[in-house]
Amino acid sequence: MERHGKKLYPLCEILYKKDNSEGWYFGCMGGEEKECKKKCEQLKEKFGWYDYKCRIHSHWAKKPSAKFQPHNPYYPAQIHQTSNLIYYPQEKKWYMPNEIMPYPKNSTDIDDNFEITITGEGETIDISAPIDEDDFKEKTEVLILFGSTKYENYVLADYMLDDTKPFIKRLQKDYYSNLSVLEYTNTKLLAWKKDNNIRLIIQNYYSDVTTEYDKLIPEDIFYKEFTKLYDKLKYYINRRKEMYKDFKKQEKFLNSLKWIYDKQKTDVPCEYTLFEWNKNKNKDLKIFAKDIQSKLKTNIYSGIPYAYFETGEYGYWLATKGNCIYRTYPFHFKIKSIERFIKSNDFEYKENMSLSNIYNQLLDKGYNWAFDCEFNGKRFDVYANGRAYGQEEGKEYLKEECEEIEKRIKEIYKKYPDKSKFNIDKLCEELRKDKNIRHCSSRIGVIMKIKV
Repeated sequence: MERHGKKLYPLCEILYKKDNSEGWYFGCMGGEEKECKKKCEQLKEKFGWYDYKCRIHSHWAKKPSAKFQPHNPYYPAQIHQTSNLIYYPQEKKWYMPNEIMPYPKNSTDIDDNFEITITGEGETIDISAPIDEDDFKEKTEVLILFGSTKYENYVLADYMLDDTKPFIKRLQKDYYSNLSVLEYTNTKLLAWKKDNNIRLIIQNYYSDVTTEYDKLIPEDIFYKEFTKLYDKLKYYINRRKEMYKDFKKQEKFLNSLKWIYDKQKTDVPCEYTLFEWNKNKNKDLKIFAKDIQSKLKTNIYSGIPYAYFETGEYGYWLATKGNCIYRTYPFHFKIKSIERFIKSNDFEYKENMSLSNIYNQLLDKGYNWAFDCEFNGKRFDVYANGRAYGQEEGKEYLKEECEEIEKRIKEIYKKYPDKSKFNIDKLCEELRKDKNIRHCSSRIGVIMKIKV
């Protein structure tokens, strides 16, 4: 295997059993999977292994030792994120989720005050001001605190809801259960029934496997709290659906208003609407103005305190006289593209045009940001029309570099047969062959509109 022209060497992960008991020991050896399995067969015969599992786990720039080495994983977070293996520190063994882990040997206290605390969007996250519909396409995020621990568990409620019932059902049936709380949380729940109590252990998998909580919880309290958790997860999921309906309704209302580009404001391209233009919608408009007023913050463009907040694809603020609402795009790259376009000779001002009218004209003429790159140790922005600009504005010495980048882009463009389908992806593919220009990031799929 090669990456960036360098050979990489495989490292195999080995799980092995010394006897028929549940749980596995961990080890590794360098080499291809077929080769390592052959060596494992020899180790099985030599040391009397009961069973083993072998797979390529990673690739390394430096060739790892081909000798078998028993050890615990270098980085437990990776194990949590790529498998369901559970670590049992008292035996230094790893368990499959379907295996039953033995009851811990150490003693612990009873937690009569065990409580699961859950807060959701709108309390921990400002869901009232989503950037766009994609915000709602994500799952519902909530924060869960178990018992007295201050260990934070940010989880997606939709997945946690699906996992909670099987976790409880197995505990009631087998007197043992486990739950891996999503791969990015690094959290696992382990539970055993003991007399009239439930032993709950919460593990964290990061640079090491640590125990964040280990208590005996009275059975009635445990099940009551997990029932409460299940119901609260459903509540936040349903609440998010209602928020999405409200968001769509508000978005439709705001886009139905008359908006006009304000060419007098030079600090940031924006558009405005007057209350007098929307007399039949004034009631809803005043309610929206109050919502803006409640979001007082410092405007990112001027540094002046404004009642400003973002919802949908715009950021909104109130005029000082209060009879006017302004809005603009909150994305820096979009605003920067509009600023450059308005100052160019290609911009055609039309009476009562909106900001979206300007942006559509900008797209037609290729003034939208396409990608950035590094050339001669400096960073540059490149637009769909092939123009390059130094990211350090006002630096006249970058003019020659900009012209050289534009020249190379034109040379690539001229050679491409179907120029109507020449997009940023194809351009960057060609630029990777240039030893002097390093492509950094781009907006996928942008059609290049280069003048030659």
